[in-house]
Parts: sequence; structure tokens; C-alpha cells
Amino acid sequence: RRGAPRCSCDRIACDGAYRPVCARDSRTYSNDCERQKAECQQKAAIPVKHEGPCDLGMPSPCLSVECTFGATCVVKNGEAVCECQQVCPSRYDPVCGSDNRTYGSPCELDAMACVLRQEIKVKHKGPCDRCSKCQFGAICEAETGRCVCPTECVSSSQPVC
Repeated sequence: RRGAPRCSCDRIACDGAYRPVCARDSRTYSNDCERQKAECQQKAAIPVKHEGPCDLGMPSPCLSVECTFGATCVVKNGEAVCECQQVCPSRYDPVCGSDNRTYGSPCELDAMACVLRQEIKVKHKGPCDRCSKCQFGAICEAETGRCVCPTECVSSSQPVC
């Protein structure tokens, strides 16, 4: 009917990441979002039995693994493997990391921390100021982030002491 509210599962958008969950309906869902989408479509609760795939009643090897630096545990050839699976939206929202590098977004900072297996925290929002300590009239060279002496002098009739 026109203008009448209706329930819809169309708005549930999952990122496609593979973080399998075994539900009580004995089905493996590729991630919890897909399980929730199935709940919506079936209009019935589908509780999680355990993380990882439903493989012949054996619990996932990932249950005993704790991944660090934002990595996600996945099962490959029956083995638990920690992988970096961050998918960052292409939105520029720069942050300065604790490693004094500028990242395009907090998500990109987290993704790099995962790949490098280092703890990198957001130092502050916005790009890092790599030339904050330029002294003695030096100016910041934007491309390299280095302090350089100016190549041109402005003539002045002021006396210099």
C-alpha cells in the first residue's frame, strides 16, 4: 500500500568480510552481518552457536586464538591464521599517527598497524605537521616535509644589527 510503512531487510548492507559464524540452524554464515540479514528475511531468531564455520561439530581452531593489531582469525587448511582484512572507505579524513605519519583516515591507520604488526595510535585529527620545528627563517617544503632555507631574499631598507 502506498504511504504505509513496511519492514524491509534491504537496508542491511554487509561488508563481505569472511569472519564465519556457525548458527544454531547448523548453517555457516560468512559473517555475523549475513546471519542477522537471514534473521530479518526469515523473521526468526538465529542464535550464534560459535564463531567459525560449522564443520562436522568440531569447534573452529580460531576459538583458542586471539589475533592482535586488529587482525581477524580465519581458518585455512584447518589451521587458525590471523589476517588483516580491513576494508577502508575511500573518504579522506586525515589523522596523525603516533609514528608521526599522516594517514588518510583512522581506518587506514588501523590497517597499516595490522600489516606492520605495530601499535599505532591516533595522535591527533588532521595531518601531521612535519615542519613544526623549522627555525632561523627556514620554510617548510611541502613535498618532502623538510625545513629549507629560502632561495630568494626580499630586499629591505631596514638596518640589520
